[in-house]
Amino acid sequence: MGRTAEVVLDLEVEHGCVHLILANCGDAVATDVRVEFSRPLVGIGGSLEVSALPLFRRLGVLRPGRTLRIFWDAAPSISQRGEASPFVATVSWDERDRPGQRAAYHHDPSIYQQWPECLEGGRKLKDPS
Repeated sequence: MGRTAEVVLDLEVEHGCVHLILANCGDAVATDVRVEFSRPLVGIGGSLEVSALPLFRRLGVLRPGRTLRIFWDAAPSISQRGEASPFVATVSWDERDRPGQRAAYHHDPSIYQQWPECLEGGRKLKDPS
């Protein structure tokens, strides 16, 4: 089997900040990368529709192993503004020998509201006492 790109859109919550992660997990170059969101994602304190950034509409090249980390907002702000509802991110891209690739990723940001703040990197931090 030949080389293929695998472009994903994921969420990452770290130190109370939520990021959108756009990454090529495959071993081929992805071109004409686009992300279509099922609903607007408003962030940065309610001042910007992050899902409308040009990056999501016309990224020319995403090389293998490349990860773009886009700040969405602080987790409490997302919850307070009601932005924690589920959404679907449909990612499309072309490859040299495989045009028209597509994948849909379903995300529910509300699941992160239940994480204790003492979790970091998937491990509980030691109790300082």
